[in-house]
This record gives sequence, C-alpha cells and structure tokens, in this order.
Amino acid sequence: MTSLLIEQCQVAPPPHGGAAELTLPLTYFDHMWFVFGYMRRILFYKLSISKLDFVQNIIPTLKHSLSLTLKHYTPLVGNIACPLNSSGYPELCYVTGDSVSDTFTETDMDFNHLIVTLFPNLGISIGFSNHHVACDGNIIVKFIRTWGLLNKLRGDEQCLANELIPFYDRSVIKDPYKQGTIIWDEMKQNMPEIGDIIVIPPLDRVRGTFIMERNNIVKLKNLILSRRPNLSYVTSFTITCAYIWTCLIKSKFAIEDEMIDEDVMEIFGCVADCRSRLNPPLPQSYFGNCLVTIASKASRVELVGKEGFITAVEVIGEAIKSQMKDVELILNCSWYREFCGINMKHTLSVSGSPKFNLYEVDFGWGRPEKIEIISIDNSSGISMSISKYKDSHGDLEVGLSLPKTRMNAFVAIFNHGLSFFFIQNIIPTLKHSLSLTLKHYLPLVGNLVCPWNSTGYPELRYVPGDSVSVTFSETDKDFDYLVSYDHIHNAKDFHPFVPKMAEPKDASGVQFTPVLAIQVTLFPNHGISISCISHHVVGDESTIVGFINSWALLNKNKGNDDHDDKFIVPFYDRSIVKDPYGLGDCIWEETKKHKKEMMSDIIVTPPDNNNNMVRGTFTIRRDHIEKLKNLILLTRPSLAHVTSYTVVGGYAWSCLVKSEGANEIINENVMECFGCGVNYRARFDPPLPSSYFGNCIIWYIASKKHVDLVGDEGFRVATESIGEIIYERNKDKEYVSNGEWLKEVGGASNEGRYLCDCWIAKI
Repeated sequence: MTSLLIEQCQVAPPPHGGAAELTLPLTYFDHMWFVFGYMRRILFYKLSISKLDFVQNIIPTLKHSLSLTLKHYTPLVGNIACPLNSSGYPELCYVTGDSVSDTFTETDMDFNHLIVTLFPNLGISIGFSNHHVACDGNIIVKFIRTWGLLNKLRGDEQCLANELIPFYDRSVIKDPYKQGTIIWDEMKQNMPEIGDIIVIPPLDRVRGTFIMERNNIVKLKNLILSRRPNLSYVTSFTITCAYIWTCLIKSKFAIEDEMIDEDVMEIFGCVADCRSRLNPPLPQSYFGNCLVTIASKASRVELVGKEGFITAVEVIGEAIKSQMKDVELILNCSWYREFCGINMKHTLSVSGSPKFNLYEVDFGWGRPEKIEIISIDNSSGISMSISKYKDSHGDLEVGLSLPKTRMNAFVAIFNHGLSFFFIQNIIPTLKHSLSLTLKHYLPLVGNLVCPWNSTGYPELRYVPGDSVSVTFSETDKDFDYLVSYDHIHNAKDFHPFVPKMAEPKDASGVQFTPVLAIQVTLFPNHGISISCISHHVVGDESTIVGFINSWALLNKNKGNDDHDDKFIVPFYDRSIVKDPYGLGDCIWEETKKHKKEMMSDIIVTPPDNNNNMVRGTFTIRRDHIEKLKNLILLTRPSLAHVTSYTVVGGYAWSCLVKSEGANEIINENVMECFGCGVNYRARFDPPLPSSYFGNCIIWYIASKKHVDLVGDEGFRVATESIGEIIYERNKDKEYVSNGEWLKEVGGASNEGRYLCDCWIAKI
C-alpha cells in the first residue's frame, strides 16, 4: 500500500473581500485545549473518478472553494501567538499572506477498509487537522459544512446561511473572576511542546465503529426510567455513553486477572456547549471554544456489577445537570479545576457530539460513506467518538480505538449486553403476536395426517394442545455480509438460520407430520432473521406469505388487529374447489405408491462435500427491463404476452442454459424446460377468495431445445416461449380441471432438464 504526492500547496483567502488582518485574544474557554493539541478527522466519499479527472477538476474546485471559505474563517489561516516569556496574552493572529497547508495525494489502499486523498475509481478522503485552541467542534463542523456547500455550488456565496458566518466579538465573553489570566499563568508553567502535539498511536491499537440503534436506545431508556422514574436527565447521549462506559470497564477485567479494587474511581469525561447558557447567550456561530468539561465518577466495583449500567446513566446525568444549571459554576472555572485533577488512566473521554452531523456534508459528490475521528487514537486514557449515524434517524455511531485484545473483549460484551434486550423485549413480543396469529391459522399448528395403509384420505388436523416449534438463537455471523447484494454466498452460510422440522410420528399406520417450524436468530447490534419452514402440502406461497404478513402486523401493532384491512383472515371452505374429473383420488393413490421417496426426508440440504454450491441475488433495473421488452417487440410486435416477468424469466433462463453449456458438452436436441407456478385462485369459475387457505398452484411448462437457447437469439426464443405458454394456458379453461397440467409436468420431469423453477404472483 503506497501513497503518491500529487500536489502540496498553500491556500489563502482571496486577496479582496476579506479582512486584511484579524487578532482574537484567547479566553479561559480556550486555554485548557493547549494540552490536548490537534483534532483530526477524515471524511470518506465514494466516487468513481480517475486521477486525470481528480487533477483537472476536483483539485482546482476544492482549492477555489476552500479559499472562499477561509475568507469567512480567517483565524484558521493564521497562527497562535504565545508569549511564553513575557506578561503578554495568547492570541489568534491572521495577517495578509497567511495560508493553509493543503496536500493532495493518491493511494492504492483499499478505500472500503480504511490532506485530500484520491482512491482511483473508488473515492476521495478529506482529512482535517486543527488545533483545538483555535475553536471547538461546533465551529469546525460549520467550517467543513461551508466548504462543502461552496464546493458543491461552485463558489456561490449567496447560499451561505447566517449560522455559517462566524461571530468574532470576544467582548461577549465575561470574565468576572479573572480566570483567563489565572489559567494562562498556570499553563505557561506546564506548556507542552506545541510543535509536536500529534501523538503517534501505539501499534497494537485497532479501531471499531459501533451502532446504537434508536430502538435499542429507547428500550434502554425505558429500562432506566422503570428503575429510576425520578431521574431527570435521561437522553440518547447519556444512555449511549453509559452503555459504552460499562462495557469498556468490564472488557478490561475480561482480559486481565487483576482483582477489582473497590476503591478505584472510574471517570467519564464529556463537554457541554455553553453558548446558550451564558447571560446573555452567545450566538451559536461564536468563533472559538465555549465548552465546559464535565466529569462523572463511579467506583469500579459499581460499574462492573449487575446495576453498572443504571449507575453509569445516573452519575452521567446528574453530573451534566448539576454542572449546567448554574452559570456561576461556568464562570468561576470550577469545572477546569476538577478536570485538571482527574486520573486520565481511569478516564473515558468523548469526542464529537450527536448534534454534529458531518454525514450531511456534501461537496457535490453525495454524503460521506464513512467518518473517522482520528484524534481518539492519541488519548492517554481511552476516548470514544460519538455522532449521528449516516443511514437512519435516531441511531448513534460510536468510534473506539483500543488494543486488539481489549477490542475483542469489548465487542463480545457490547453485543451480549444488547442481546439481553432481545431476550427481555423482542422474544416475548414475537411469541405473543405469533400465538394470536396462529389463532387464525390453526392448520399451521396441527399435523398433516396421512393414512398410508388404509382407504382414508389425507387431511390437515388441529386439536387443542398442538403447537408450533419456535427456536430463538444468537449468532456471531456477519449480518451485513449475508444480506449484501454485492457478494456470491456459500449456500451453507444460510443453513444455520433455518429451523429443523420435527420428525413425523406413526400411529397404527397413520403418519402425523408437523407442518410448520420457526427460528428467530439475533445478530447482536445488527439485526434479526426470521425463518419459517412449512410443508408445501399445507399451503402455497400466497398462504404462507399471508401468515407471515399477519404475524408481522400483529407484532407491530402489539397484538391489536382491529379494523386493519391488511390483516389476512384465511378462507377455509374446501367445498368451493371443484373436482369434476376425480383428480384428487387419482393423485392420492399415486402419492401412496411413492410414500418412501416423498416423505422420508422432507428437509433437503446439500451434501456436506458439496462445497461449490453458492447463492446469488441479481437485480434487473426497470429501465433495463423496458429496453429488453422493446427489443422483443421490435422483432415480434404481435406477441401477446410480453411482461416484466416473461422478459426477466427469458433472460435468466437463456443465461443459465448458456452457462451450463460453457462447462460441458450437451446434446443440442436436449429439451430445456422452464417451469413457473401460477396462483390460480382468480382463474377458477367462480373465483376463489385471495385468502383461500391451501394450495392453488398450477404449473405451466415452457420447453425449447438446448441449441435454440444457446444461440444469438436465445433470449428472444426463451421470452417468446414463456410468453406463449402463459398466454395459451390462460385461455384454456379446461387445462386445470382435466389434469392436463399434471401430465405436462410429469412429461417435462422425465424428458427435459429444469433450469428454472419460479413463482408468479400475477401474470
């Protein structure tokens, strides 16, 4: 992995229109940040762009928009002037000629894993490094937003809202206790080497990003309020920080044999913006630092105990409340004295805020793909970053930098803690709503009763006491990988999340077979999978999907199905299915002859040694489908059935036939078959209700010679064949009742080769 320097330059504000010089005296809000040094963050943007385009277009536009931005943020161009050996006072000074160092580089590092850096054809990263003494996160975020906006709008400064224009008047900061001078004199005695504040992180550190989903935050809030109903400061911030804090403390002792010292105090440090709390309030655009530090303390033994999370929420909330309720506590800088006295080795500090949404910064390339706060690598204790999550409202994103062994322990504890809420909340709700749903779908609770050795007829039978097997499990498998459309997956990857059906039971020649099993699997902090396995004899896709939708609706509505048209109540009257040709008896007698093959192993899984079976999901966009339709109609304008289904089915069928022929020689006269199951409820006379419970599937079989499908016209031939068979079968009212479809399916099974087996909801 290498990086190549493309350009290193200095960017200054435009020569006209901005201030010629600007001097801002530092305040007591600024002084403490001398010891913390530089804040560093990186924004990653996905962008397919070449190096030539980057050099010719991106770089000039970024430099121009940065120059315009610096016209409004001139102190960032200047320097911190520190009179260490005199009685003077530190200042931010800008004079004409000052500029910002801007570096443009190229790298071959993997953009997806991971100055302005180009990742050729993958993306761009923009890294920022600023001294915290100059200003706090509120101002830096406004600076980045302003730059992004001006870059996107090609330098149109008329678009800048007033909130993005900095307010520079330092006289609004009152210092009745002369804390500015006192703190500066203390600072001079212990001033760090400002030229070398960036600390290289230890080599054994790794970084991780963790998402606290809104629904988990709400559940944690409810838990706290049920235990501490009078607690006044329970927010998403306090909940998230308390959870991370307790998990981190526990992770330390998960990897060390050290005894827990009851006397050791652990500290959680955060900051609060005081602009709106001063009297009179400062504008939100006030340029500089206006933060107070808040230290929450709890004994180590309390935090690792069963009530550790509740304790953490309580002490963080109380510390924030007590610090911010009194303006005098802000002005006399007692917060600064307290923070100077804490032991950083036992401190978790926070960088960032949920109020800062850098995921909205758009330079004209869309929203950032990822944001990393690099400063947390430098802490002598442990630091976490916190921000809004990019993909949803209410979720929070937490970043950590830890030694690898500590990170592994933290991940396990973090995920296990959230699984507690799966057990306490999700499972009971799912079980309750499933029970209510099964009240309407009783055949799914019962058994398939097959009298193999008598003249009886098979039936679905439910009796009180029957139940459905439901399994709840937890996994450490990669949820995002399994649901990704960008990967070809090993078929076996999904098998652990499918329930096992109970074995059939025999009683006096009658076999009782369960027809439904369910498994719910938790992927901690990522998602849940719900898998249903049902015997097809019970019902077709329409029936099972209706059951799943009804369950989901009841679970969402907390068990209330009143006056909801989306709830599907099954229709059970089998007398409406006419059988003038006695097909039911014929098929049942034929089924009994093949009992062993059909019933001995209902759940089929690939052999263990078949490791080359993979699964793939492919998306054909609507505009591509329309182009394929037009291509077909161009050559066959009179073709009666050209739909999205026939076009996609024809395309997939021809591709599959060609792909198999690429690996082996196949007889050109071999018949290839495309089978599609059609929901026939609406085609009966009279039609069956759409909620009819059971199977109402008829098979249409399109067949063509192998040689016809592998040629240049293979797609057209496949689409025409599927469309024609659907059109012809839909016209034939006797095709179902006389059993011709059964003969066709049987003939295709014996003579042809299936490469597709599809379900059609509507044709």
